[in-house]
Formats: sequence, structure tokens, C-alpha cells
Amino acid sequence: MKLDSISLDLILEPIGQVRKVIGSEGLEELAASIKKIGLIEPIVVKPVGEKYEVIAGHRRLLACRMYNISPINCIVKGNDGVDEDEIKLHENFFREDINEADEAEFYAYMLEKTKITIEELAGKVNKSGTYIRERLNLLRGDGRILEAVRDGQINAGVAKELNMITVDDTRLYYLRYAIDSGAKIRTAQEWRLQWERECRTQEVLDAGHTREELPTLLPKYYYRCPMCEASTEINKIRAVSVCEGCYSTVMAQFAETTKVGS
Repeated sequence: MKLDSISLDLILEPIGQVRKVIGSEGLEELAASIKKIGLIEPIVVKPVGEKYEVIAGHRRLLACRMYNISPINCIVKGNDGVDEDEIKLHENFFREDINEADEAEFYAYMLEKTKITIEELAGKVNKSGTYIRERLNLLRGDGRILEAVRDGQINAGVAKELNMITVDDTRLYYLRYAIDSGAKIRTAQEWRLQWERECRTQEVLDAGHTREELPTLLPKYYYRCPMCEASTEINKIRAVSVCEGCYSTVMAQFAETTKVGS
């Protein structure tokens, strides 16, 4: 590797970039800092014909472009045996929070390009094989759910529960409700379990059984109460829609009551 000063118009966007979404607010702060004190940490690039592709430092490059700060200091990577994809991994996964959809797509990209196993990839990013598989499952699910994750409207845990709902209209209904209400994982799990129970109920009724027979024929689905944390049958859970402020007040009062009672 060598240090060189390179004009912005010679630097290309990274191929196989981990991040698809980069927050504008943080970028503007970084750009203002670079404009004031300069680019302290050079970006890492590799030669591509007569130009250079970014390997590490994409945000710094974008920040420099905001104020047309050119040329900039770059570390030019030579043929030194260092895998640029591993550099991208460390640049992105060990510095800032990664969007879960982008994370899933980069895992898929790494597995396809390098032909390593999921367990080997998990070791490179300090995650479990199960964690990697769950992220990859996002890509196999509903594309609308994946985009909601990418936009930060829901998280991967909520997406997992919604993708387990196999009826398209029902899944879309709950996705819209999750986006509008800011649903958490436990709420999405309750929706999914309730849907499963309703599906099983209909199957039992279609088979000729009566509603009186349902309690003995249906599996019991349990949900942990968010207040007392008691494991409760899903059909006995009661939902109350309140704003975050009221919810916090109720939970605080319940905690205080529990403390006094003990």
C-alpha cells in the first residue's frame, strides 16, 4: 500500500458496498468537520484502469464531495494479498450500526463471491451461524417487508414474524399496521400466533368439528404478558392501543404497585 493524493473525479463508488443507506445528517456533520480540519484518516482505494475504486471510507468520500474537497489523501491498495471484502467488513460492521437489509444482502454477496460457508462468514463478523441464517431469510421473504426494514420502518425481528404469515393479504395488512403503529417484536409475535390459531380453527371447523370441541382440538399458543410477564394463552391476551407516553405511565404505575405489594 502507498499514500497518494487523488482527485475526486478519479475515485469510483465501491462495488458490493455493504451500506445502501447512509444517513444525511451524520454525513453533513462529517463533511463540515473535514472542511474545517481536513481529512484526517485517508480512504482506501484500489486501481481500476486509470481510476480508483473505494474499498474503505465511502462515507468520507461522500462527505468530501459535498464540499468538493479535492484532491484527497488515499491509501492505494496494491497486490498485497489483503482481501478488500474483508476490509469492507471491518470498515462497516465494526464501526457503525448497519441497516439489517443491507447486512443481509452483503452476507449473501460474500457467500456467493467467496464460496465460504455460513459458519466461516459468521466467524469473520463475530456472529453465530443462526444469526447469519436469519438475516439471509429476510431476502427470501416478502420484498415489501425487506424494503420496510431497509427504510427503518420495522426491524428484522418484526420482519421475521410477519414473513411467517403465509397469506399475502393478511401479511400486508399487518405490515402496514406495524409501520403505522411502530410495532415491536412481541406485538408482531402476538399477531402471528393469533393468525396461526385462527387458521387452525378454520381447519378444524372445515373438518366437521363443532366450536364446542375446539378447546380440546386446538394447540395452545402462549404469549408473555408485557406487564406481569406471566405466560398466558394467546386467546386470553387483551390488546389496548395507547401512545408511548401513556404506555410508559401505566407500566411505571404497575411496577410501583408490584413493588408495594411485595
